[in-house]
Amino acid sequence: MLIQVGTDEILLDDSTRFAENACTYDVDATLEVWENMPHIYAPILSEDVDAIVKLGAWVRKRTS
Repeated sequence: MLIQVGTDEILLDDSTRFAENACTYDVDATLEVWENMPHIYAPILSEDVDAIVKLGAWVRKRTS
């Protein structure tokens, strides 16, 4: 699973805990923490486009 979360996200601690718990159960979990990003990404910021590109690469790696 891929978890992308911003440092300004209200659910940052929950996301971090979720990723840690997933790894405890041998789930292939990747946590990406994006600096100064809010809860909702919108495809108007370069970070948003980068997040979508990383998501695509993550999916391709696991499905090819």
